[in-house]
Amino acid sequence: MRPLLSRVRPPAAPPLSPTAAGTGRALAGAAGVVAAAVALAAALPAGQVRVVALGLVFGIVALSTVLLTGCGGQISLDQLGVAGVGAVAAARMDGGSPAALVAASGAAAVAGALAAPAAPRLNGLRLAFATLAFGALMEAAVFRTGLAFGRDGALEAHGLSVAGLRLGSERGYLVLSAVVFAVVGTALAALRRGPYGRLVLALRDSPAACAALGLNVRLARVALFAVAAGIAGLAGALLGGLRGNVSASGFSALGGLALLLLAVACGATSVTGAAIGGAALAWLRRRRAVRVGDPSGGEGLVAAGVTVRFGGVAAVDGAGLVAHPATVTGLVGASGAGKTTFLDALSGPRRPAGGSVRLGGADLSGRAPHERARHGMARTFQRTEAFGSLTVRENVQVAAEIHAMTREAAGRSARDRRRRRRAGTGAAGAAADALLARVGIAEYAARPARTVPAGAARLLDLARALATEPRALLLDEPSAGLSAPESRSLECLLRDLASEGVAVLLAEPDLDAVLGVCDVLYVLDAGRVVASGPPAQVRADLRARDACLARPA
Repeated sequence: MRPLLSRVRPPAAPPLSPTAAGTGRALAGAAGVVAAAVALAAALPAGQVRVVALGLVFGIVALSTVLLTGCGGQISLDQLGVAGVGAVAAARMDGGSPAALVAASGAAAVAGALAAPAAPRLNGLRLAFATLAFGALMEAAVFRTGLAFGRDGALEAHGLSVAGLRLGSERGYLVLSAVVFAVVGTALAALRRGPYGRLVLALRDSPAACAALGLNVRLARVALFAVAAGIAGLAGALLGGLRGNVSASGFSALGGLALLLLAVACGATSVTGAAIGGAALAWLRRRRAVRVGDPSGGEGLVAAGVTVRFGGVAAVDGAGLVAHPATVTGLVGASGAGKTTFLDALSGPRRPAGGSVRLGGADLSGRAPHERARHGMARTFQRTEAFGSLTVRENVQVAAEIHAMTREAAGRSARDRRRRRRAGTGAAGAAADALLARVGIAEYAARPARTVPAGAARLLDLARALATEPRALLLDEPSAGLSAPESRSLECLLRDLASEGVAVLLAEPDLDAVLGVCDVLYVLDAGRVVASGPPAQVRADLRARDACLARPA
């Protein structure tokens, strides 16, 4: 008889553990995200690359809700607010070093920890409203008072530089955002299957039982809020670098509510849900109103073959361009190249001899200036056109009132439409105050418009144009007369407007001055477009350089 032990078969090789299998799937998914980002960065046009990059950045913010809400059961409506803290911290660093990401994450983690003390005492909707109140307080007391963004209301955010390679374009930031999303997503997947993940789930299911086992529930929740906020802070730093500026408008408390709703709807417990939620938020932000965005499907402002003649001389000779929504398009040329005449032909004061102008898919060729304005086209002038008899505030208020009276108000009956128009007219004063603050000239609100400095008059023109809630915004040398800080603030504002979906067309004589703000450039010489394309390509074009040399008007 054989001994008992001799009859025991050697154990088979142990199967792959669920933890190892899950980590393998997470790594494969991360590699797929990065590979897809590289492919999209190479294939998509600049405007779409920006939207995809924004989707990944918002997806990183949504990842913070995966940890906090999906795993921890804690509801926070302030994740965009703490992302703003990270964006400010990164922007105040020395210009885009990798240390800026660390500083952003750390500063946001501190802000998240400050919001956490209410968590042990509140839950559910009461905790959600508490975090919303904290976000609104931070927005009002820090973001909107100049403590975070200074007097200009915005900070310049430099592109990140890694190993000497500066990621200053949307394409570079798309790949970087994909890498950060993949790393954070993989870390969360591994964390979920480890001791800390089990602790977070236990804390969600029964805080009382955790306390009975010796866990300091208050400290654990503070740590959870801090880690989630640190993830959001990374996204804030990336968002600032992608936009080129950081301002309060991008980190509102109500934006955090939209983010949470999308994250929950798309799957708050999964990395995939975070990606879908971030993409949805980026799409909605591009399309959202103040009637920004383009309901026609993204065609924007399209001009083709525009010709304007003065006698036998062609001031504009077959010129064309495309200004896409969510894009800053530059029109560059020396004095006398025909920029203002071209803008006049686009906006209606000057009827061209040939060519077509379309906005949002609608043909505006032959339409009067007021008809083009009602369709969503607004402009400023090379020579400021302020209403000198009115105050600065009244200049913007009357623009908002005209817009309220002439727009197509939604309503089921004529009476309902009249009521909506009256409501819009009544809100014009508040809209004027908000726009003056946004362009940075609120201090001049009560002064007669004819008495303000030249730079403020330029910004007043811009605020008045914004009061019409434009789809396409045409700017004729808006930086003329502005100081260096005012010019930087204007660049930040134009990037903000583009991120909201406006098609911005910026006419300037100096090529170098617009390289940092424009997505696409058109160079005009003697009324003809002689070069066009991305800024780096146009800068290298000798014809563009020659065309931008000063010449008499």
